[in-house]
Amino acid sequence: MPASWHPARARLDTRRDPSFRAPAPRMQLLHEIVTQHARQWTDRSVAEHADQELHAGTACRGPGKPPQSAWCYSLASWQPLRASEDDLASLIGRSIRTARLAARWKQAELARRLGTTQSAVSRLETGSSSCIDIRLASAAFRLLGIRTSVDSATIGLVGRREQSDFVHARCSSYVASRLRADQWEVGLEVEVGSGRYRGWIDLLAFRAIDRALFCGEIKTELDDLGRIQRTVSWYEREAWEAARRMGWRPRSITIGLLVLCSSENDARVVANAQLLDRAFPGRARDLGAWLTTAGAKSRPSSLAMIDPRSRRIDWLRATISDGRRSTAPYENDRAAADALRRR
Repeated sequence: MPASWHPARARLDTRRDPSFRAPAPRMQLLHEIVTQHARQWTDRSVAEHADQELHAGTACRGPGKPPQSAWCYSLASWQPLRASEDDLASLIGRSIRTARLAARWKQAELARRLGTTQSAVSRLETGSSSCIDIRLASAAFRLLGIRTSVDSATIGLVGRREQSDFVHARCSSYVASRLRADQWEVGLEVEVGSGRYRGWIDLLAFRAIDRALFCGEIKTELDDLGRIQRTVSWYEREAWEAARRMGWRPRSITIGLLVLCSSENDARVVANAQLLDRAFPGRARDLGAWLTTAGAKSRPSSLAMIDPRSRRIDWLRATISDGRRSTAPYENDRAAADALRRR
């Protein structure tokens, strides 16, 4: 940034810099705020102030203002960027370019502060994965105050981690064997979606005689009912295409939330009875009858409990809210794991 630059008299000359884009609303707001407080910074040049503050990684502060004051933040924080494509190099390049333009720096100025060449900065902003320099990008992020975050807790991967659980695996194989005994074709951990929206349906079953499709979501714990509802709704939409990829041609679909029969889950069902009644109005007895009766009308989304050690003919159990009187065979999923390993 030239030492003579000052926000109180700074003007954009589009003839000299035709590549400059009109600032987004948030960046325009930042410019107005900086201009408003420019008179407070007459004791030193803005270039010196910005350089020191950006190197320190702190928000801009005027004289007498406390750190992280409400009126000025790091330049890059005003316009969070989201990738429109799954290209990390492109996202890095656009982030750096946007922050540089917000600081009103030329590529040469950014290169000088980074101790590199303008051509290296240009390659970095291009966002080509073939020439991305991670060390240079990290230095540019620190200098420009760009903050990054990585979210690996996607809805599909959360379910994927659950599928590797011992009790979950035993419950899945138990349900699959029960369905196969009733002439269902069964697929376990059926992949759906792509990228960030990739997931795996616990169990997908098809009955050819009436072309019925059953999508089963198996849970050993009811830890997050909101997430469970979103996941089930997503799987219901994706199940049709997944079934066609497997060579099935379903005419109807029924959703089943199958939960480990434990005292802990009983308590959560009772505590959230109204929510579960709305999301899963079907009952275990009706779902069980539909699974064993070809040609029966498809059921609404249903909630039932299971015991992977049970040999009962009616293997789907009702919840406490639906009138089940017997106590749960397990205290929680850990007790279930101990019992299943002992068997």
